[in-house]
Amino acid sequence: MLFRSLEHTFCETLLRELPAATLLGALAERQQADGSLAPWAAGEASPESATRRGLTYLDALGLMDHRVPERAVDFLAGRQASDGGWGEPALPAELRIPVTGETAGLLAQTPFARESLLARAEAFLARCYSPDLLQRGDYAPLLAYTHALANVASEIADEALVWCGRELEKGFRGRRFSALQVARVMMRA
Repeated sequence: MLFRSLEHTFCETLLRELPAATLLGALAERQQADGSLAPWAAGEASPESATRRGLTYLDALGLMDHRVPERAVDFLAGRQASDGGWGEPALPAELRIPVTGETAGLLAQTPFARESLLARAEAFLARCYSPDLLQRGDYAPLLAYTHALANVASEIADEALVWCGRELEKGFRGRRFSALQVARVMMRA
């Protein structure tokens, strides 16, 4: 019920039927002492994913300069691996790219993320980058690189974002990606 209630609150806030303070309050109630947001959906197995989802909601509403996202940034910063990525370091980089791109892109939208935090995330993504990775036709790396590199300074941004755009168009024309998936990438950029 809480999942539905929080989703409903987000939608009503997005439609301006509820004030932003209502969503901020609902998320603040879910925020733990360490800054994470408690999972509220069955598919959300970790506080990290719930925290990213909460930041996504706040970003969509332009509410990234409040206490809730400040504490969430602190929590996610503490979960960054020594190599600059997010996710279990023992996992292959291809599995960590999506979560790293999403996290870095979200944190870059706040005034609270340290430059060094974002620089380490960018370095991880740059080490993992290749045009071949983006040309495989997988949606997740396109979303990750677009989200991160549209918001974090990077020497590879121009090249990578051009490849993301090309592959996104190719995937849409080939019906591998839906209009909603394409819109999601554009909204994250």
